[in-house]
Amino acid sequence: MSSSVESANGEGGRLAGRVLTVFSNPEEEFVTEYALETFDLERFRDWFNAGETDPSMNDCYVVLPKDVEFLSAYLPDGVAFDFGRYCYFVETGAEV
Repeated sequence: MSSSVESANGEGGRLAGRVLTVFSNPEEEFVTEYALETFDLERFRDWFNAGETDPSMNDCYVVLPKDVEFLSAYLPDGVAFDFGRYCYFVETGAEV
């Protein structure tokens, strides 16, 4: 399991890093998480249609097959998606 990372929020403060969490289907048990190597808040907000109610994207966002290509640029090499066995979410990792 990868650890969370921190990224600057552009205002001099710090935000907890974002992670891809993996849960089993249908049990919905936590399997692992992968720290996103970088996090471009504006690109992620646009991609996941994060509205004004969540400007920092602190909510949990469901990952669909259409999101894989976008997310792969931010994940470590070797992360494979299997939507038949797992469900995926982009969310805020634990603060370090």
